Amino acid sequence: MLRPYLRTIRGVVAVLGLSASALMVTPRESFAEESTARNAAQMEAAARPAMQTEATIGSRAPAAAPARDDVSDNEYNFSWLDPDKKVYVLQNRKYRKARKFGIFLSGGVNLTNPFKTEFAGLPRAAFWFSEQIGIELFYARLSNSDNDTFSALKKVSASALPFVREHRDYYGAVLSWVPWYSKLNFFNRILYFDWSLNGGVGQVKTAVDQNNKAAGPVNYQEEAFTAFFFGTAQNFFLSRDWSVRLDLVGMAYRAKGADNATLRTFTNFDFTAGVGYLF
Repeated sequence: MLRPYLRTIRGVVAVLGLSASALMVTPRESFAEESTARNAAQMEAAARPAMQTEATIGSRAPAAAPARDDVSDNEYNFSWLDPDKKVYVLQNRKYRKARKFGIFLSGGVNLTNPFKTEFAGLPRAAFWFSEQIGIELFYARLSNSDNDTFSALKKVSASALPFVREHRDYYGAVLSWVPWYSKLNFFNRILYFDWSLNGGVGQVKTAVDQNNKAAGPVNYQEEAFTAFFFGTAQNFFLSRDWSVRLDLVGMAYRAKGADNATLRTFTNFDFTAGVGYLF
């Protein structure tokens, strides 16, 4: 009579054992599954930025090379810097002379007297109101001697000599305008220089030999005339203070000619070179 009850108890125990096994195994398996899912999510999150970067790099189109005409325009067209056309020169001026005094000492030779060799010593003083405008005062003293042409004429025609006028000295004041400031590559060294145009007024002293015979004694008659001076100069800067200057000094004045009666215009040109100092 107990067998049915034993079978029933044995079945209940078996059921309870299976339930306990399920309760013990399920948390471990569930924890493993959750850990696996968590690891997979972390790996996916870590890989996502790299995938986005690769996608961005892969999808970025290469920049198109500019057309050759566009490159040329960008390199040489600077009209956008000055839309109103107010800037005419862009220049890096290394040496400046505005509101400065300068003194120069030059020496040179006459270029136009057909019968005399004339050497000149010429000091000058200058003041520049700006980089383009200045004023200069100068004085020149000249020495004279017969040139080869005049010496030959004395030998060939001793009784008839040409009309000769020599220059003794001159002085004046000129307005100096400097429209050009430039650079020169001189044996791999950059030289900065001004190029000026000069014009003004002054006085010139001359002498005419009244003797027209080679064997006769000299008889110079000195004269003074108002002269108009004009010329050009190049001033090469060696440093902030020192410079080398080249000048072409021209003058024009009215005086009597060979007949000692008729007024005519005489022109004269001297070329000089010298050094200058700014302060």
